[in-house]
Parts: sequence; C-alpha cells; structure tokens
Amino acid sequence: PSDCRLIGNMGVAAWNRWASAVAGLYIMFTAGTIYLFPDYSTSLRIQLGFTTEDTDFVGTLINVGTWLGIIGGLFYDRFGPTATGIGGATMQLLGYMLIYGSCRGTVSSSPKVVAFFGLILGQGSGWMYTVALNSNIQNFPAKDRGKIVGMIVCCFGLCSGVFSQLHKGFFPGDSNVTNFMMFLGVTTSAVSALGTSFTHIQAKVPGTTEQWLVSLSYALTGTVALYVTAASLLELFAGFSAKTAAIILLVVLGLFSVLAVLGTRASNRLSNSAAPAAASIQSSSESQPLVDNSHTEEPSLPDKTFLQSTLTLECWLLFIIFFTAIGSGIAILNSELDVVMVTWKS
Repeated sequence: PSDCRLIGNMGVAAWNRWASAVAGLYIMFTAGTIYLFPDYSTSLRIQLGFTTEDTDFVGTLINVGTWLGIIGGLFYDRFGPTATGIGGATMQLLGYMLIYGSCRGTVSSSPKVVAFFGLILGQGSGWMYTVALNSNIQNFPAKDRGKIVGMIVCCFGLCSGVFSQLHKGFFPGDSNVTNFMMFLGVTTSAVSALGTSFTHIQAKVPGTTEQWLVSLSYALTGTVALYVTAASLLELFAGFSAKTAAIILLVVLGLFSVLAVLGTRASNRLSNSAAPAAASIQSSSESQPLVDNSHTEEPSLPDKTFLQSTLTLECWLLFIIFFTAIGSGIAILNSELDVVMVTWKS
C-alpha cells in the first residue's frame, strides 16, 4: 500500500522537483551578479570618487565574499535550504542597499567600507548558489546529476549578461548607478526569497529523469545566451533600442516557468498510467514489492567531517583548480573594462 501511495503521489513529487529546479534556475540568474561588477564599476568609481585601485578592491571583496562558500555550506548543512535562502537573500539586499546608501551620501563611502558592503552581498550570492545547487542535485538520480548541475550553473554564468542588458535598457548612463544599486538589491533578494519558498528536497528520489525537460532547459539557456549576444550587437551596429531589448529579455526569462508546468503535466500522465498497474499488482500480491528499486540504489559513500574532508586528495585538487583557473579568470573579469580601454587606446 505504501508503494501505491508513492505512485499515486508521483505527480506531486515530480511537480515539487521541477518547481524546485526552475526556482534554482531563477536564483542562479540573480546570484551571479558578482560577475556584473565590471559593467557598473566605472560608474560607481565616478559616483564615489574612487581611484582604479579602490574600485578593484571593492570587486575583489565581492568575489571573496562569494567564494568563501564554506560559511554558507556549513550553515546549509546545519539549518537546511530555507534558512540558508533567507539568510542569503537578506545579505544580498543589505549589501546592495548599503552601497546604494553610499552613493546617496547617507552611508560612509570610504573604499574600505564600500568593499565591506561588497563582501556582504558576495556572501549572499554564495549562500544562494549553495541553496540552488545543493538542494536540486539531491532531487535527481546520480546518473543524471551532471546534467542538472550544468543546467543550473549555466544560469549563474549568464547572470551578468542578463543584468547588463537590463542595466543598459532601464538605467543608462553613469548618473543612474545609484538607482541601479537599489534595483539590484531589491531584485536579487526578492527572486532569491521567492525561489527559496519553492525549493524542496524530496524524501524519495524517482529513478528516472525527464530528459526532454533537461534538453528544453538547455535550449532555453542557450536562447538567452544567443539573445543577449545578438541584442548587444544590434544595439551597437543597428541602433536597436536597449530598452526594447531589455523588455524582450524579460519575456524570454519568463519562459523558464514553463518547465515547471510541463513537469507537472508529464508527471500526471505518468501517475495516471501507473495507478491501474499498481492496483492490479496490489490485489494479486500484498507481499510482493510493487517496484524493484535494487538496480537504482546508489553506492553509499563514507561520511566525513569537514576536517576529515580537508585531508583528502580530492579536496586539494579542487582547491588548486579553483585557485588557479577560476581565480585568474575572475581577476581578469574584475579588470576587464580597464583592459579593454587600454587596448582600445593603443
């Protein structure tokens, strides 16, 4: 009987799984605003009267806050996704609004103080990254988790392209950087809080994944990437309206919600077709298991404490990869505008 109830509720379970996955995509679209810093760094420098070194320091601390992910990870393991999401959304709001206050002159605009505000918002982004990724990979079988990770992390990388388009469309010019900081604070925290409310970890993970939904999610993220690129080129060479491009982009982003709806319908069809078979098997044999899940059981991994994990080879290999490859890439991103300007002048 318990197995029959599981199949009868499979529609709800799959709905929660795909609603959570879509929430994770939207969370990542706002958590990745750390990569947006080069887009508004010059405007922020002009507004606050910073030197290039001051601005680079702010960008560095934003990234330090994000990639100091151990704090959010420990908090997540102790309190779960909901509390972590609320904390992350709060830090995103607080960090951006404090920088907004610095731009308005109501809060200290010292480079070290503003950099500390950047550290706060960076921590918020890191916490939301943890919520979106860690929660959703647990809802899918191990054989499909690589696809799910790629699906979700794609949106983290695309975030800067999305918000840079919104910046050009709704907040053009250096003088609008103050309002743009408020926009970032409200938008990132609101999306993070709402996405957290839909984030769900299933008690029992179905043994299969709707591959066509995964493919559709990749198609949508690819569409966003191509559209942002095309819109930028059209604005540069054809005089296309940046505001119109930003509005169209918001419509495209709304299409991700279709994934949740399609996931619900697919699971409902599955549950409707499985229910008669479940009833037949139950009546013929109460003692025989409805589904043999022995072939889908995942290999158990040894539990390690945090300190034990730091003594493994895998931990330090990942550390070296992140420190050298990703760290150098982020350093270039932070100084991207200055590099472009020097190259252009030369």
